[in-house]
Parts: sequence; C-alpha cells; structure tokens
Amino acid sequence: MLQKSSRSVVIRMQCKDIQDEPILRMLARNVGWCYCFDPGDQHASSYSSSNVMEVMPRGIARKLAIAKMGMLIRRGLADGCTCGCRGDFYITDKWREHLKKLDSEKLQEA
Repeated sequence: MLQKSSRSVVIRMQCKDIQDEPILRMLARNVGWCYCFDPGDQHASSYSSSNVMEVMPRGIARKLAIAKMGMLIRRGLADGCTCGCRGDFYITDKWREHLKKLDSEKLQEA
C-alpha cells in the first residue's frame, strides 16, 4: 500500500507501520485458527470474522500482511504458517498473558 506524505511524496507502507495490538486482539477473540485471505478471494467473505486482513489497513497487499504475521511469529506473540497458504494463525500464551496484564491495568486506571 502506498501512502502520500504532506509533501505529496509516495511512501511505501512497511510492517512497522502496521499496529500489532488490533491483530493480536483479533487472534485472542477467535476460538481456533485465523486466516489470511485476500478480500477478493471467494473464501474471504465466509471467513471475515477470522480473517486477519479485516484488521489490517485497507488496501494492504497480502504479501505485506503475511510478512507482518511472520514478524509477530518471530517475536513469539502469534503462531501459524507464513508460506503463503491460508495461514492458520493463532495467539500464543505469551501474548494472552500480556493482554491480561494490559486489560487489568486499564481497569485500574478507570
């Protein structure tokens, strides 16, 4: 995906530009696996509640989404397959524990 800066220069989106938390929260909400289908794929609409592309920035290339998932896997926050298949991504215990801590801190602040 390309973004325009204030100077009208085209900037290519990178993995670091995609937020981790929405993806990981989506993985935590789903029971079982989450997938990575292109929005135009015939299977995408039937799996929209568990398609990680739904929480990625609009118009992002699937290749970049797979690369982002690979980064989350290397950091131990998610697991799954980044070979280019459907993905089968899921949340790890490491992220689940971190999420509990984040949520309890938010409750204490309120």
